[in-house]
Amino acid sequence: MWQATFPYRRRKKEEALANGLYILDWDGIFDRTVEEALEGVKEKYRQQGKDFIRDEKVMVIHWTPSRHGIRLVCQADINLDIGGNQRALAMRMGIPESQFDSSVKDLSRVSYAVPYDENWTVYLDKAVFTYFNEEYSKRWSTFGKNPDEYSAEESPVSEVKPLPAPQPKEGAVLEYLGIPYSVIIARWWKLYNGGVEPMKSNRNTLIFELACNLRHICGFSRDLLNRVIPNYDGFPQEEKMQCIDNALKERRSRMPARLTNVLNSIKAENIDNPELVQAMDDMEEQDEMFYLDKMKALPLGIRDSLQGVKPSLGMPIIIAVGPAIGGLATGVRLNVHGKFKHLNLQAYVVGEAGSDKSEIGPIFDLWAWKVREEDKVAHKIEEDYEEQARMAKNSKQQPKNPHPAVRYQSMRTSNAMLLYRLKYSGGKHLISFTSESDLFSQNAKQSWADTSVLVRLAYDGDRYSSDYKSDSAVNGVIDEVLWNMTLCCTPDALYRSVRNYTNGEVTRLAIARTPDNTFSPLVDYGQRPQEAEENIKTVGELLMFMQGDVELPELENRCKEWLEKIRLSKLKNFDRIGAQLRMRAAVTAMRYTCCMMLCSYAEWLLENLDHKRGVKAKWAHGCKTAMEFLKAHPKAVEQQLPQFQTEEMLDNYEVIADYIMDNLEFYFKDKIQNAKESVNYVIGERVLQGKNDDYYSQLPNEFTVEEARKIKGPDASPNSVKQMLKNWRKQGLIKTILPGRYMKLA
Repeated sequence: MWQATFPYRRRKKEEALANGLYILDWDGIFDRTVEEALEGVKEKYRQQGKDFIRDEKVMVIHWTPSRHGIRLVCQADINLDIGGNQRALAMRMGIPESQFDSSVKDLSRVSYAVPYDENWTVYLDKAVFTYFNEEYSKRWSTFGKNPDEYSAEESPVSEVKPLPAPQPKEGAVLEYLGIPYSVIIARWWKLYNGGVEPMKSNRNTLIFELACNLRHICGFSRDLLNRVIPNYDGFPQEEKMQCIDNALKERRSRMPARLTNVLNSIKAENIDNPELVQAMDDMEEQDEMFYLDKMKALPLGIRDSLQGVKPSLGMPIIIAVGPAIGGLATGVRLNVHGKFKHLNLQAYVVGEAGSDKSEIGPIFDLWAWKVREEDKVAHKIEEDYEEQARMAKNSKQQPKNPHPAVRYQSMRTSNAMLLYRLKYSGGKHLISFTSESDLFSQNAKQSWADTSVLVRLAYDGDRYSSDYKSDSAVNGVIDEVLWNMTLCCTPDALYRSVRNYTNGEVTRLAIARTPDNTFSPLVDYGQRPQEAEENIKTVGELLMFMQGDVELPELENRCKEWLEKIRLSKLKNFDRIGAQLRMRAAVTAMRYTCCMMLCSYAEWLLENLDHKRGVKAKWAHGCKTAMEFLKAHPKAVEQQLPQFQTEEMLDNYEVIADYIMDNLEFYFKDKIQNAKESVNYVIGERVLQGKNDDYYSQLPNEFTVEEARKIKGPDASPNSVKQMLKNWRKQGLIKTILPGRYMKLA
């Protein structure tokens, strides 16, 4: 067990003492021998003036028993956990994510090796058996439970100082990152219940919601939740545990927005405590890894985009480059729910000042490099025409305007210019990026409203028509508004850019967030290798030659399954806003997944044609390069892309959909709710509910209408309860057993 020791001689994750080592398990090496694979990595490092073993602090290298894999044991970077170290090394080595075993991040993972033998173990630093990094152990150990039957003297490492404190015994102060849970809970009631603690009339609902949030900082431990949540107003223990158990059954995601707000408010009051602030920043950064850790088999170009940046930027980068990929593959349309639509995407990367959003721009430009090069030529043609027009100002013969296509569109533009660019884009996507979304929000009120209409049309690729009595306006019809964009901003700038929460613009967005690293230490993640940049450019150029109407039935089915899962979850919560947000989030995630599949397809073409392995693929019909093949076979994408609907790619769809959904709720759910509850917005019946209230779970298996009304709260109208029960009955969640009495079926 290379990554940890176990003071109580029991191989349990909760008793693991991290020692500062980590394993990278490189599997699936079938196209060459393991010797050739390792030598290829070493040569790559030599070309960069580095020594692989020295610079990566490698201590053991051995072949796996199948001889189709290589296992490495290395000294860990103290700023990253096991999984983070693995991903960082794999990216530097150029190992595809599908070829390293991400499950080895468990400290208690067993890994077998054999005595030193050149046939199996090819490198061994004997210091590996005594290596111990005290600082790493202090930060990343899961050790902490001190069983009564073991005395401190029996522990072989009892004198090591950085051990975390044992679990507090009954009656001791329970803390999270040095903050008593009682303080966190008191702040929760202050922010979300007017400072009033739960009482008999509402405690079930409020305790369930509290437990849904606290579980994220209680290690999803039933026992710890029971100990930190008081029995308010004589709350029977059995009922409280039912609320906790129901909360633990809820779908897991990263830390909810409300809990984040609570912790941030406490952090703001303790800004002069750098240790506490640092610990909370580290927690937030680890929380951002929740979704990236679940992503599988990232294709060429996308995985190259993640090199040279901190791991917690992984999902923001994936979201940011999606619009570039969809815009480059402007000839591809995807069948979603029976309609073919272009890969139209609009992304926001949101984070506090100094949260490394500046890393996004250079990556986006690498993807769009070919468009930018073509635009340079187009701009020169425009300049030449304007110069000729000025010279011929008083002449009867005016030069003809060539209207060259300019596709990389500035976000600081008038609507007239935007429409002009769309009109003469040749039916291709405009692509935009800005590191400051305020460029997009500085227009006057009416101009901004017009831009908002264009943004919404751009998501759907709908028709735009205008008819102004003005020579400077662009009149006529644009059959499809094709405009993909990525904007970076702070949270307050996001709300300046997106001002209307009920017109549907919010639901069309893909939002990523970057963690606040105000007090994080500066870590050098290395430069993005030149090879990675070339890979991004190559894939980006190939995307421009892909075209066709693509049908991906397995992706469509996975989308429908996800929609149904979220629908039932929101139905049980009677969460109308979440149910509405899911609809376009599902479509957006399909488009992102299709973009990833196009990159996988490009990688496959490059491997089979451009690598010149000497094997002539019959399907290539004599084409020697990927570019040549795509030009010669315009139907290739339609015919061959469906084979890239792998299980891993379909799993990625769910991760992306969950990520988009969580961020939409994080930034906009409360604002949409408030907008719909305002006196200026009246449509249908207004229903008040908390963010995570699961009314269905709170009810017993058999319940009455009156019990359902109490669960919804004292402000619930009879009609709202009646509608909720009607929906549940219609969906097969309950059945009527007596007038006014129901039984749960799910």
